Amino acid sequence: MKYLSRQAVEWNLPSYLLHAVVGLMLAGSVLISGGCTDPSHGETAVSHESSEVATAEVARQAREASTQGEPYVEYGDSIPDVEGGVVSVERLLEEPERYIGQTIRAGGQVQKVCQKAGCWIEIGGSGQSQGLFIKFTCPIEGRLIPMAAVGKRAEVMGELRIIEISEARARHYAEDDGRSPEEIAAIIGPQQMVTMASPSARVFGLVSDGEGIQ
Repeated sequence: MKYLSRQAVEWNLPSYLLHAVVGLMLAGSVLISGGCTDPSHGETAVSHESSEVATAEVARQAREASTQGEPYVEYGDSIPDVEGGVVSVERLLEEPERYIGQTIRAGGQVQKVCQKAGCWIEIGGSGQSQGLFIKFTCPIEGRLIPMAAVGKRAEVMGELRIIEISEARARHYAEDDGRSPEEIAAIIGPQQMVTMASPSARVFGLVSDGEGIQ
């Protein structure tokens, strides 16, 4: 304040102008300190929110990109990024009894996807032979796994099981698969199925654009 008074004398400033200058400087200091100390308002809060959005976006992209740089989308819990330890589905289906009760990570090609809601996929198998059946909770609306997953490489992880499903359930899955009425009628009695409990799936070659998965 003494410095300002001395400057006012040197500049020959009237007292009312001096008071105005001091008032403006004090007001400016309050605004600056308020912006720095209150992170819940103004520009500081916007920057903090932007940082959180950016972090979420990075996490989403990381979930959709494998360690080899190939895009993928996961369903269920995230599968750990570890090298090795992946059993081919073809080998698994040759001796499924060998792996019953074990948590297995298996890889193969997606052969089928539920056409109605995308709530299940079948990996491996060919022709009339059955593949590894991976079932997720059916979405309330829309699709879960897109039909574009057919033919894509996939990895799944879960506890291997061999279960028996009823004739009605087997026919229901056949309808989901788009089979003909004749093929559905040919399903008689309970059917065995190789599947996984609490499965996770990673389908390579699928990319999320924020509105859907392609």
